[in-house]
Amino acid sequence: MTEREKLPTGYLMKHEHIRKLIMENPDLPLVFLATDEACSYDYQTMFCSTVTAQIGEVLDCQQDVNDEVVYTDHDDFEEAVFESLDCAYDDRPQEWYEAETKRIVAEYDPYWRKAILITVGN
Repeated sequence: MTEREKLPTGYLMKHEHIRKLIMENPDLPLVFLATDEACSYDYQTMFCSTVTAQIGEVLDCQQDVNDEVVYTDHDDFEEAVFESLDCAYDDRPQEWYEAETKRIVAEYDPYWRKAILITVGN
């Protein structure tokens, strides 16, 4: 075994902040999010060197706005709803699209849930 091989990997992170959030909020669900840098697709699993945790919200329902996105930000969701209306191909006034966006977003309001969001990446 070489001296380099005896060095720690760095895989064992303490993350006291995450433990504290969980202990202080035991009733909140955990949501795990991986950034697009989290895996190189060359391997089935990969160590993530960047780990953050915060209390936030997640849209907890099936939605057709963009079913490939887990929404954790109200403004991002509202923007996605507006873009999904495809207003560039219509002659309706901008105000109609803004009102329709607000109406659709309001339908989802009851489905935002408070959670501990744990994000990993590299």
